[in-house]
Amino acid sequence: MRTSLSFSLLGLLLLCSTVRGEVRLPRLFADNMVLQQQTNNAIWGWADAGEQVTVKASWGATAGSKADKNGRWKLFLATPGHGTNHSLVIAGENTIRIQNVAIGEVWLCAGQSNMGWATGNSFEAEQEATVDLPNFRIFKSQREHWHEPLEESRDRLQQWKPCNAKSAAETSAVSYYFGKLLHQRLEVPVGIIVQAYAGTPIEGWLPWELQQDDPRAVAHKKLLDQNARRRIARGETVAKSLAAYEQEFKLYTAKIDAGETMKNAFRPLQPPFITKPASLGHQYPAHIFNAMIYPLRPYGIRGMIWYQGERNSKNVPQAIHYRQQLAQLIRYYRSSWHAQSAGNVRDDFPFQFTQLPSWNPPQVKPVEGVEASWAVNREAMRQVEREVPNVGLVVSIDTGDSIALHPKNKKPIGIRHALLALQQTYGKEIVGQGPRYTGHRIEEGEVVLEFNATGSGLMPANRGPLNAFAIAGKDRQWHWADAQIKGKTVVVSSDKVAKPVAVRYGWAMNPSRRNLLYNKEGLPASPFRTDSWPLFKAGDEIVDVNKPAKPDGYKPVDWKRPRMRQATLAGQDSLGVKQNSQNVPENQPHDPNQKASKALVEKLAKELGAATIAGDYVKIADYTHSAVIKQIGGRQKMIELTMSSMKQLKDRGISFSKYEAGDPGEFHAAGKDLFVVVPILVELKFPAGKIRDKSYLLGISSDDGKSWAFIDGSGLQDEDFRAKVLPKMPATLALPVKGKPEIIKEG
Repeated sequence: MRTSLSFSLLGLLLLCSTVRGEVRLPRLFADNMVLQQQTNNAIWGWADAGEQVTVKASWGATAGSKADKNGRWKLFLATPGHGTNHSLVIAGENTIRIQNVAIGEVWLCAGQSNMGWATGNSFEAEQEATVDLPNFRIFKSQREHWHEPLEESRDRLQQWKPCNAKSAAETSAVSYYFGKLLHQRLEVPVGIIVQAYAGTPIEGWLPWELQQDDPRAVAHKKLLDQNARRRIARGETVAKSLAAYEQEFKLYTAKIDAGETMKNAFRPLQPPFITKPASLGHQYPAHIFNAMIYPLRPYGIRGMIWYQGERNSKNVPQAIHYRQQLAQLIRYYRSSWHAQSAGNVRDDFPFQFTQLPSWNPPQVKPVEGVEASWAVNREAMRQVEREVPNVGLVVSIDTGDSIALHPKNKKPIGIRHALLALQQTYGKEIVGQGPRYTGHRIEEGEVVLEFNATGSGLMPANRGPLNAFAIAGKDRQWHWADAQIKGKTVVVSSDKVAKPVAVRYGWAMNPSRRNLLYNKEGLPASPFRTDSWPLFKAGDEIVDVNKPAKPDGYKPVDWKRPRMRQATLAGQDSLGVKQNSQNVPENQPHDPNQKASKALVEKLAKELGAATIAGDYVKIADYTHSAVIKQIGGRQKMIELTMSSMKQLKDRGISFSKYEAGDPGEFHAAGKDLFVVVPILVELKFPAGKIRDKSYLLGISSDDGKSWAFIDGSGLQDEDFRAKVLPKMPATLALPVKGKPEIIKEG
């Protein structure tokens, strides 16, 4: 009896004043809204049963509907081509006027936490501090889940917001950069509907009836049900949880009614949510769909972008299964939207998804195995792109972070989604994706890999050979491969594999620090494999991915990557990410003594320091001068030597605690090279105290200060080593004499 009473009270609380009396609309239909152009848009709401409702638009369209016995009505309103400053009048027993309606392109943006990650918390957020795009509109919901489908979101602060610095900062970075570039390129109003919920599996985004015959989904649900029963046995019942929710929701509603909008200085008020017992929680199948997708349908959309998969890649078997689940989600969202919109939303609407970025320590093995579940998820997404019509894959392996699960370099992902949509959905004559593996042939001990989406040609991310390819013979033992670009192909071989049968590319949790393959438009190739060998066999160990420990003082830094050449708007600064030195415009004047160059040197030196503290061996190699790498025996040898040295320090209880870079000195020239000294302060902790070392980096640029590499000053104290790596030095440059490290004992 108590359970039934709790459910009925909750229903009354949620639905009072929604199905009786005045005509009412979901918050999707409000001032500043964007309607999809040139279609019949669904508009719906509530009124008294049998009440006639009419919608009249300022552009002349009219539509009517009668509320059914439950008080729900729905109609379809025709829209012309794009435009602004429109209005709607919705009339029944009462009248509602909606102002500043725009007609243009509408996209749904959904997924878990990395889809929700805010622009204001991302790299380059400061560049959006003055944005003012009134015809780019954002509709963002707070996270919600529920055990039954909801006809209406309970987020009472939902609203359409024109894009300005505040609304841009608080919304999803991926969605923001996607919508912004679409708006600017198409020159029409664009609306994005952002629905993101952190830590949610794909099972939560699908109705349960679609999953009830899926053994893995059934097992997932069974575990949650078992957990729920244990809590219920301890007194944490469904009835108690729902009663607590009712009280919290009443408080939330009272605050909204009183005019409050903020929980604290940084967070807006949001509806309460239940996590216990697990059968009511956000991990449970269908619960996200019920609250964040069900209430939206069938709002008129052009397409959808999706960024989710981390939660379904805890291990390799789970990641393999994602291929089936993602395809199922796409098919269901399309078919249900099409049906409920009376065919006005296409049954094959564009669906774009984000391949997982890089995470965990950088790749050092040619191919990672059962520990690399994210590599398997990327392959699952690649296969979905091949198998499901009118979908698109956005590659993001050159973004991410070795430590943080929520990387801050979201801008490239949003831009790539926009470029893909501009080509694939809107027919623009651009290159919308990076190179895609299409096939291969084996010729005299070499594997010739073929690609499409090569654009104006293939290229490596950085100077030097491609080094993210692995090759194997019939023994299935993987070796690093030599890889050469030849036209629209990459030719792969190894002197350790006389008869190759398979190649893999970027097959690791974090391949970002390898020299990756791009097209010359600055878009990266997707990881792939040419083999069909089992990725997981009976008897293999199930290895769950865990979050790496975050070192003291760790601060994420962005990575170099090629500039996306097509993301530049005429008369505006580039919307792309940081320029790689290969892609800097030629003949651009550069003064090596300007402050900007010194700022770049200092920034790169600090990034090297952060990589040292984090133990990012690959990034350390990236910042090290090529002459040093050559003396050590090559890049891979340097990475291995750095790993070994840091392990020895760790085994002795020694760790880096500080690495500070000071102001660079004056620039000195010798031939085509520039030199600069950067003072550094390094501290290492050991069991009895710490070691403080004042030293320096010697920065060297061979391209007039556009890019820099470093040599540690400690090594330059050795004359023989200095002569080998620095055969020519500016006569004006005197290297500092390095003092002895200071040992500070504690206690």
